[in-house]
Amino acid sequence: MERKRYLAIGPLPPPIGGDTVSFSRLLQSQLLNEQVELDVLDTSRKDRESQIGRRLQLKDLMNGFRFFKQAFSYRKKVDGVLIWSNSRFSYTIGLILIALFKLYRKKVILKLFGTSLPALFKRLPYIYQRFAAIFFKKVDYVLPQTTSVVNFFKEEVGLRAEQVVPFPNFLVQEPMELKPLSVERMKKLKAIFVGQVKEPKGVFDILAALEGNEQLSCDFYGTIFEKDRAAFMEQVEKLENATYKGEISSEQVVQTIREYDILLLPSFYPGEGYPGVVIEAFFAGVPVLATYWNDLSDIVINHYNGVLVPIQSPEKIRSKLAKFVEQPTRLRLLEEGATEAAHKYTEKEILGKLLALL
Repeated sequence: MERKRYLAIGPLPPPIGGDTVSFSRLLQSQLLNEQVELDVLDTSRKDRESQIGRRLQLKDLMNGFRFFKQAFSYRKKVDGVLIWSNSRFSYTIGLILIALFKLYRKKVILKLFGTSLPALFKRLPYIYQRFAAIFFKKVDYVLPQTTSVVNFFKEEVGLRAEQVVPFPNFLVQEPMELKPLSVERMKKLKAIFVGQVKEPKGVFDILAALEGNEQLSCDFYGTIFEKDRAAFMEQVEKLENATYKGEISSEQVVQTIREYDILLLPSFYPGEGYPGVVIEAFFAGVPVLATYWNDLSDIVINHYNGVLVPIQSPEKIRSKLAKFVEQPTRLRLLEEGATEAAHKYTEKEILGKLLALL
């Protein structure tokens, strides 16, 4: 059977972020590459820091023209197009790409990152919302990451239910087995943070929870945003139980998280969806402390594969983690839940949905 040919449009690192890592994993998937021949168009601006809600710049317009010119050259060569898109891209250059490939009767599949599209969409002029909805309805399938965005496309944009397919992050490796019990855990809890080191990800709430807490330590991995660098490093240097470990490659994340007891992600980041690092923690057999924010509670199930706290609540973080030191069996139950949950996000489970659509 001859493989179909698709143009895959999306962002590749740098910077390191949920969207760039997710698109990279898609391209690396052996399961996908066995059945589909992929041509790749990289949409990343190659900034050091990924940002949400920034203003459009001349560079964006120039990049948009370049993307369209490159995509135009594939209009007759491919069977379809996979558009891995953030919110703004989807209702700007994304609409032009949809129109182009549907004009040539190609299959169009649009994958959305995060949860910010519904809020951003509502800020657009009403006439533009209606214009965008016309083109979104022409897409063969939309693959939102979270439940709220699934509902947005069905209820507010007006797509048919069969056009909207939930599509969370996935990993190409197999989940690790449940970790052996650790006697050391009864004395001290080792926590880890992996991600963009900036205030909305809750890093300063973690540091506040660490103050004067000898039973808890946390190591931080990831790119520090310049805006928060000075304040973050100043606080880390004051604490004996906090360490900044630098940046980490995506290939090292699961094995690194495996060395810790719990992943901390007390995020209030506006675009937070189903973070890839949460799934990486599950694959490592490590539970997650997250927040009641956006759709995080869809993936981190309280008292099953992790625990949830209100946003910006260092005292709640401290008290939740203290209970694990006092009663290690609680953490063991969450490890079992995390290990079990990982099997929902395997390459076979998630990409199987995509392959069925091509």
